[in-house]
Amino acid sequence: MKSTINSSKKNIENKIRFSIYLKVNMQGILLLLLLLLSKDVLSSNDGCLYGIDRSSLIASFVKIVNNSTKYDRLLSLGPVSISGPATATKSIDNQNYIVTYYISDSHGVPHYYILTIDINNTPKVKINATITGSGIGSFWQIADDQKQIVGIRDSLRAGASLELATINQTNGQVKTLGLYPYGSYSIIMAFAQQRRLYYNIIDNLFCGINVDTGKLDINITIPNDYSIYGIIYDSLTDRLISLVYSSKVVQNAWFIAEIITENNSTIKFKRIGKSIIPMGDKYFWSTTYTLALKQRQWITLWANKNAGYNEDLINFNIDTGEIVQQQTINNSKYLNNVVYFD
Repeated sequence: MKSTINSSKKNIENKIRFSIYLKVNMQGILLLLLLLLSKDVLSSNDGCLYGIDRSSLIASFVKIVNNSTKYDRLLSLGPVSISGPATATKSIDNQNYIVTYYISDSHGVPHYYILTIDINNTPKVKINATITGSGIGSFWQIADDQKQIVGIRDSLRAGASLELATINQTNGQVKTLGLYPYGSYSIIMAFAQQRRLYYNIIDNLFCGINVDTGKLDINITIPNDYSIYGIIYDSLTDRLISLVYSSKVVQNAWFIAEIITENNSTIKFKRIGKSIIPMGDKYFWSTTYTLALKQRQWITLWANKNAGYNEDLINFNIDTGEIVQQQTINNSKYLNNVVYFD
């Protein structure tokens, strides 16, 4: 009997050891796979970087490929104006580039549109719909949530400076979902598809509206020693990643960190790696960026005071924090709304 009990105990212990071994090694395998996916974005044959060039009165839809220092103009879009450098997204099926824009008439009245460009083979305009609905205002960012196009725009409603709204991609009909608190805002926004939250920063508040309920689920005060300059969402690991500054972490430099919200009441920053972009040096944050999800890279464009109309593309590995690519893109001062297609 004693021998049987001891044998049973050993079997249980062995199962526990194997379970722990498997868990640790699976985590290691996952990290290894993520790192193996990481490679130079622009030199990859698996994808292309698209954007809009506004260096002249006539905007152009452009593409950067094969580690080039220049971009190719693919389509002329006419005299369009873009509200912000992140007012574009790609469809979930990875087939279409979508952007909102406006054109002012002879009386200075803006008219708003949502444009869909099919990027397959020879890029072409697929849909160009007039945005309609009550309280029309400029969109500052948009995203595809698999059901519809959602975005953040100026609000004309009392008590709110920005609102979350849906846009019908075919007929341009806009519907308000929810309101962010009233206050000063910068264009720092990100949609977390799996969480169903659209994040935004108002004054020193980190806010998130649920796109399914329209409720303000996140409303957290940002610690005084942190300033957030950009946010992206990594859907593979369900992480919010930010470009931040904190004098307590690094003096006079930007770095990337994961944003962690605890119990929807506190916010913490977990630094990723050791790479920095020095402040007060030659670089200035342009707020133009996109995510190459499969390549595990955050593609960021920086104004370079020593390069005139040229700007620098700097890519962070979002798992290690390492700067994996840095190059100058010629005549890119007016390049924005960049979106990477895997």
